Amino acid sequence: MLNWKSAMAATVAAACLAMPATAQNAQGGMSMQGQQTEQSFSDAKIEAFVAAAASVTPIIAKAQKQMAGTEDQAERRKVMETMRGEMETAVADAPNISMKEYMAITQKARQDPAFRAKVQEMLRAEIDGGEGASQGS
Repeated sequence: MLNWKSAMAATVAAACLAMPATAQNAQGGMSMQGQQTEQSFSDAKIEAFVAAAASVTPIIAKAQKQMAGTEDQAERRKVMETMRGEMETAVADAPNISMKEYMAITQKARQDPAFRAKVQEMLRAEIDGGEGASQGS
């Protein structure tokens, strides 16, 4: 089980930190450069990010799989647009975090190794904590 948890934490972290950059580039208007990377976030806000990431990760994984299966740029754009909409809905449905905050945390984690480590640690804790709840099934 420990290997599964570690693999899941790594997958969630990679998906949360890598794919939103592609979503930002596809949309163009969501770039969070400069002042956003200097922003600090409370533990409560990072926990909200982690909870939202749990909903966003399967959306990203599905889009990555669909994009890997096509060379057609129009189809890739369509997949990205669909993914972005689904991500925005998932984040909007998550408590205590906006899409702007989600993307800002993603950007900061991508650029700040210490912050990234903190987010990854919280992701692992969330996965480890959530694992216990499903053990009885």
